[in-house]
Amino acid sequence: MPAPCPVPRPRLAVLDALRGLAALWVGLFHFTRNGDFNEGFPADMPLKWLGTHGWLGVYVFFVISGFILPWTMARGGYRLRDYGRFLWKRVLRLHPLYLVSVGAMLVPFLFHSAGTMAARTWADWWPHFFYLNDALHRPWLMEIYWTLALEAQYYLAIGLFFPLLQHRHAKIRWACMAALILLPLLADQFRTVQMFSALFAMGILTCQRLNGRIGPAAHALSLLACGLVTWQVMGWQIGR
Repeated sequence: MPAPCPVPRPRLAVLDALRGLAALWVGLFHFTRNGDFNEGFPADMPLKWLGTHGWLGVYVFFVISGFILPWTMARGGYRLRDYGRFLWKRVLRLHPLYLVSVGAMLVPFLFHSAGTMAARTWADWWPHFFYLNDALHRPWLMEIYWTLALEAQYYLAIGLFFPLLQHRHAKIRWACMAALILLPLLADQFRTVQMFSALFAMGILTCQRLNGRIGPAAHALSLLACGLVTWQVMGWQIGR
């Protein structure tokens, strides 16, 4: 008898579209708002107006990550004993292309090229391989790397706390969610998963809603709480 074909996992096409739009929005923000090369964009140009709040696309990525990991972990029957394998899969997904990017930045450094990169020391380089630049107060070669560091922190955290988010007792699940939503109020550093945990919580809550663990009213009220907490700790100043 031929072996049965594996049943394909359902793919949420809307997430692919949302990722693409968020990436374009962030790219538009950097293209029209930052650096000397784009100072020629008129202030009333529609393209520049559209990119003004493109930094919000980074927030969208955090919400998507908050959703997609619990979604796949629940369908894969994740248990705490799977933590090592889970992290290894995340490393294989994120780290290789990131290292290629860092390696490309290393070329002008090795050849003592002119510019700010030539002035960097090895103490600025090695933390990149472990996403530790912010923790060690070392500059990033590219500022956007801090978002990857935040994703890495989220991977470490969700693998440990996912069993609590799936606990059979609703009180334990809600206690864990409440902690995630309120953590930003206690954060004292910006580029940490603690500061952005309410955004990740938005995705987690939506995952639990689709899995039937919370009702529509609780879902809506919780999302509102996530938004208010994020507004309280960050406001709009990040995009200015």
